[in-house]
Amino acid sequence: MSRPIEITYKFHLPDGRDRVHLVQLRRETLALEPDPAEPPAWTALDQNKCRNCTLEARTTPFCPPARAVAAVADHFKDAPSHTVTRTEVITEDRTYGKQCSLAEALGSLFGLVMATSGCPQLDFLRPMARFHLPFASVEETIVRATSFHLLRQYHRAKRGWPESLGLEVLAERYHDVTAVNQGLAQRIRAIGGKDSGRNAVVALDVFAKMLQMELRDELPILDELFPDDDRPATSSGYLPVA
Repeated sequence: MSRPIEITYKFHLPDGRDRVHLVQLRRETLALEPDPAEPPAWTALDQNKCRNCTLEARTTPFCPPARAVAAVADHFKDAPSHTVTRTEVITEDRTYGKQCSLAEALGSLFGLVMATSGCPQLDFLRPMARFHLPFASVEETIVRATSFHLLRQYHRAKRGWPESLGLEVLAERYHDVTAVNQGLAQRIRAIGGKDSGRNAVVALDVFAKMLQMELRDELPILDELFPDDDRPATSSGYLPVA
């Protein structure tokens, strides 16, 4: 088996303490390598179960996204979400860094491990983990999500499978994402403490809802990205090179 993909999050906190969290993904499937430690009770599947969950406790006793964030959520449960942290994210290709709130930094990490956790409602996000972009803005998230969706449709078409360039399916999937976010926020609220973990999930949910709005409005960001597409094309179908 090939070595896993490793992504390291380093949180440098104001009191001088550091927290390092290593994410390992199986290179062949992009599935998250599970934490070998016994999951805490609040991650049990039937506790605050998401309304759209399709899993059963007899085969999956723990909620995959909850288990994926458990160690970090428990560690930071007494930290306020507005705590300023300098966070480094080290990937195979480059290192990212940002000074931001703890909620934003945790949201970036949570988004990665939730997408790769094995949750059926989030599995469509897993390919994006291969090119993880920490601290992505709303605009970057919109472009990445829609681009990966359309790449998937191209991949399906090459194999003769049903495909569609419409974005209705993507909007429906992000509707399911919001249900998972809400369920996870309830779980984290149940462990008590401050609000850093819960607000990290709330921030992810805001992104999911904004993406749904953009999709309903037929992606107005495209008019900013491709303003020249309002000009008539040449007979070849392409605009002349300036």
